[in-house]
Order: sequence, then C-alpha cells, then structure tokens
Amino acid sequence: MKKIIIGGVALVVIAGGILGIGKLYTNATGANAVLEEKYSSEINEIAAEGIDYSEYYSAEGDMEQVIENAEEEIAEVGENIAITEEEVNQYEAFYELQGEKDAEEKALSYAEERNALYVKAIENGYDVTDEEVYAYLDELKAMLQEENNQEMYHSAMEGFESEEDYWAYEFTVYKVDLPIQKYNAAMEEAYREKSNLNENEFDKAWSEEFEEIKEEAVKEQNFENKQE
Repeated sequence: MKKIIIGGVALVVIAGGILGIGKLYTNATGANAVLEEKYSSEINEIAAEGIDYSEYYSAEGDMEQVIENAEEEIAEVGENIAITEEEVNQYEAFYELQGEKDAEEKALSYAEERNALYVKAIENGYDVTDEEVYAYLDELKAMLQEENNQEMYHSAMEGFESEEDYWAYEFTVYKVDLPIQKYNAAMEEAYREKSNLNENEFDKAWSEEFEEIKEEAVKEQNFENKQE
C-alpha cells in the first residue's frame, strides 16, 4: 500500500499511516487541499526546519546530557528520547484543523508513540542512511507530481518559502519515519509467520497486535512531563 505522508503527521492519500492514528485523507482535492495548505502554514511557523530526533535520542539513556544540549524546549523526557514542545505543537495544530476534541492530549499521545517506536526501530538496527531518505523522497516527489495529486502537492508547499525548504523539512520527517516503517514491517512479517491466519483475519489481528506494540513501547520509555 503506497502512502503519501505530508508535514510530519499521518496525512495520507490512501488509507494507512505509520501509526494508524489521526484522521486520514482519502483524496487530494477540495477541502483536503485547503486543510493541507493551512497545516503547511502552521508547520512553517512552528518548526519549518523540522526536528532531528538524533539530537534528542540517547542509546545509553543519558537524558540529563540530552536536556542540557537541547536547542528546543522539552515537553516530555523518556528513558532514551526527549519530546520537544515544537513537535507536540505541530501535531496539536493538525488535530485542531481537523476539528478534533482534546487536540493537545491527542498530539502528546501521537508524539509519545512516534518517539517510542523510533527508539524501538533504532535499538533493533533499523536506521537509515541519508541516501535512503533522499531516494524515498524522490519516489514521493514523483508520486505527488502525478496529475491527481498535484493540488495537494502545491497546497503542502504553500506555507514554505520555497520547494527546497519543503523537501528539506520532509527529509527530517522521513529520517524518523523510515526506520519506524522498517521496524513495523519486520514486526508485521514476524507476526504473520507465527499467526497462520488468512488475510482478513490477519488484518484485524495485526491491528490489535500493533496497538499493543505501541502501548508497550510507550510504557518502556516511561515519559515524564517537563512542561512548567
């Protein structure tokens, strides 16, 4: 299943998404393009340069050093990674544009799951090189430039000063998301091999299993609120 993920949150053209949370876009026209343009502007105001998780991750769990070196305000600190307020604000803006209730709570939950899964991916050897990210972005760019996706593509870039700035931001998004994708794919395949279920049964069972994986990953990080 091919996905288009715009702006760092699961905004997808075909139902799916790395974390399976948030409202999903099912087409690239009309109100969705308008929302994408608004969200793009929000992103440019909040964190136009993106967030480099490697600056907030510590394999050894030396979070005091991470916090000391942090260039951004920290919202929560886990055992191996810190969540920035900028990141939470990005997701909150998305949920608010979608008209969701409890946008802040949902944004923080999303951030916890994304950060916790990133830690699991890196711990299990699913990192990516810059070259892999650029290759993926080339594929994504080609998909977005297809005729039926062009309106969303242009809307997504509206909030950025240039197309180059937009893709620089997306690089930071996929530097995180691709390791998570690799980890999720490996976990799904392992579950498929041991479950011996037909496709319809498997989809439901895996969905439930993945929810447990996310929940356990968040528990392992034991996030603590650092907002004053």
